[in-house]
Amino acid sequence: MASEAVARTPDERFTNLPDFPYAPHYVEVPSAVGILRIHYLDEGPRDASECVVCFHGQPTWSFLYRKMIPHLVAAGFRVLAPDFVGFGRSDKPVEREQYTYAAHVAWMTAWADAVFDTDGQKYTFLGQDWGGLIGLRVVTAKPDRFSRIVVANSGLPAGPVPAALLGPPLRAGYAAMGVPSIDEVVSAFGKPTKPNPCTLLRMLLLRQPPPREQMIPFFWWIKHFECASPLSPAAAVAGLGNVGNVGGDGAVDPDALRAYAAPFPDNEEKYLAGARRFPTIVPIFSDGGIASGKCASACKSKARATESSAKVPVAIRAQREMTDPKRSTSISAHN
Repeated sequence: MASEAVARTPDERFTNLPDFPYAPHYVEVPSAVGILRIHYLDEGPRDASECVVCFHGQPTWSFLYRKMIPHLVAAGFRVLAPDFVGFGRSDKPVEREQYTYAAHVAWMTAWADAVFDTDGQKYTFLGQDWGGLIGLRVVTAKPDRFSRIVVANSGLPAGPVPAALLGPPLRAGYAAMGVPSIDEVVSAFGKPTKPNPCTLLRMLLLRQPPPREQMIPFFWWIKHFECASPLSPAAAVAGLGNVGNVGGDGAVDPDALRAYAAPFPDNEEKYLAGARRFPTIVPIFSDGGIASGKCASACKSKARATESSAKVPVAIRAQREMTDPKRSTSISAHN
């Protein structure tokens, strides 16, 4: 149950959402901070011969699949769509350090153990963004249960950038780049950049960090989620055009945007730890993610300064690099 260590979004936040008539279902799983409640949708005939399992990405939730579910059910499938711990209607540990890749895999494997039937029902896995990174591990744990895999904007990267070679300059550049607004993040994705050849030489030979304008777009996304104060996951989803009913002109359906904001009341920090944590544990380097201890400390200091000037409660906690294989293995992909 919810406690000081675990936040639970009030049920009334999820009433009258557009195209979302689905009943909630829950499974309880163990964690380091006690029992956690995982929410999921379960639509279509329970005795169907095949079931589609839909895992969402960051910072969305099962609402993402609301328009696909009716079509899949009409085709005769059972559909399961859970919310990751930290997202949607699922419980949300308030400390970022609770959100490791290993923990997410363990939680969702426990969820699958609880909801998968025992009568030979075959499963098709559909994973978007982080949904693939976590869900593919569930698939490999139960290969005899899955007949198909659909991977959307996802994969299983494993630290392709040598940490000893490029880690110091890139991490220094990340620490110094400042906290971008969501508009700056969207602009970075709209016009992708990367270090030019001269900058790469300076990084390799002199260990000089790249200038802010040459940081790759994903670094802007990570920095925004790690350090922005306040943080609005719904605004980030809207900005990148991932909200349902986004037209070619970038118009956002206000009701859909309200649904993506629902899990995070008033963007209060106690609900945001999972959304903040995911991007920082992407294994860009062979020894883990981009965020270093120094960068996390700098973000925390900036948050305290913001709190002091704006008199708004802010809780930015230091991040731990995912470098200890005994503690967890972090892998991810992103938009």
